[in-house]
Amino acid sequence: MKKTLILIGLLSIVVSTGIVSARCVGPIVNGECLGTEVYGSDDDSSEERYSGSSGSSYQYDLNDPKDRNAYSIDLDAQRRDQMSTDPGKSLDEKSGQRGGGIYDD
Repeated sequence: MKKTLILIGLLSIVVSTGIVSARCVGPIVNGECLGTEVYGSDDDSSEERYSGSSGSSYQYDLNDPKDRNAYSIDLDAQRRDQMSTDPGKSLDEKSGQRGGGIYDD
């Protein structure tokens, strides 16, 4: 029983963290927020992006341990990577540039 409560507690933390990092209140379809995007007071509504030499743009620089940790709990960014057909991602990976949370724009 105690293990179950701990597991439920950890799961709720992971789920709530994923929602916060996506900053979307409402449904997310194909990486697009169809609800309301919420920005904190220290955010100027523009995200810093990591750009690979192929021209592909990413939310995270996976060569940076801090970004790699944030990416590991950002399910929206992982889903964008899984669904992306951008050939630039593989070109970047071949040159040692590891981006996560690709933007297809």
